[in-house]
Amino acid sequence: MSVPALTLWDLKCLEFAVKKQVDYIALSFVRSAGDVRLLKDHLKALGARSYEPILYRDTDLSMLPVNSLFIPIISKIEKPQAIDDLDNIVSESDGIMIARGDLGVEMELAEVAILQKRIISTCHDYGVPVIVATQMLQSMKESPTPTRAEVLDVANAIFDGVDAVMLSGETAIGKWPAITVRMMSRITRLTNRYIREQKISHPIPKHMQESRYRTAALAHGVKSIVKDIDARLIVIWSKFGGGALYLSQLDIPRPIIAFSDVPATLNRLSLLYGIHPVLMEQPETSSDFIHKTDALILREGWAAEGEPVVFVYGEPIQASGVTNSIYIHYL
Repeated sequence: MSVPALTLWDLKCLEFAVKKQVDYIALSFVRSAGDVRLLKDHLKALGARSYEPILYRDTDLSMLPVNSLFIPIISKIEKPQAIDDLDNIVSESDGIMIARGDLGVEMELAEVAILQKRIISTCHDYGVPVIVATQMLQSMKESPTPTRAEVLDVANAIFDGVDAVMLSGETAIGKWPAITVRMMSRITRLTNRYIREQKISHPIPKHMQESRYRTAALAHGVKSIVKDIDARLIVIWSKFGGGALYLSQLDIPRPIIAFSDVPATLNRLSLLYGIHPVLMEQPETSSDFIHKTDALILREGWAAEGEPVVFVYGEPIQASGVTNSIYIHYL
């Protein structure tokens, strides 16, 4: 089909979405990186890309007003042309969704599993969040229990290192929506517990390794430190989410507690692997941040007294986009 990726109706919907300040925009039927750039242009014109965080680059956001609007783009991969331009689409996108329903219609059905692995691997190379969607617990549209194969499908996506697994028809029109969500949650919790216990992780993203930027180097260092001292948690002050994204894409099998005073940042971070977002007023100093966080962690029971926690933040902590410090702290 030759219809554009963005129709006139889509543009009306886009204006509504920006007005409501949604957390993400998902673009369907992406065929090339140009489709993503076109959406970016429209978002910029609507004031919804007032800044452009670039992965693996040190971006100074210190002068950015807190109310600056940035809506990330998730590209839905469901067309054969998208596979042909996959690297460019991933590098232009803020996230990727593997929409297996339409992908299975558009391409050889037996190839879908291979394509899923390939897309996840490409997202890992670029450090871009990835979601697996469609028919993950399809039988639960009618049945209160899934098939064993569906349970394996969800778990295998997690083992492959996706950021999120997604339900579609099961919750949109299914008979057991709440039970289905509960079942998916059980699968993800047990699978992630096994990953943590076995300390399973994936290689550092290729493009992060090739970069020579400060934040990427710090994130790499954090992963090594966590492994060496068996840290219980990672804590980061991440006003606009860039530092937390770096850490998440390293696939460290430890929870990452991400603090920010910008609610929109915390909403977006909820999608990322391993991130637990927490709202906190801007700390006056890094010592103030560590002191308040220490008390919160012990109060919530996330870790015990004497256990090691790795802190990541910028110094001075009021400056945004300048993550430059790692601190090993014992609660």
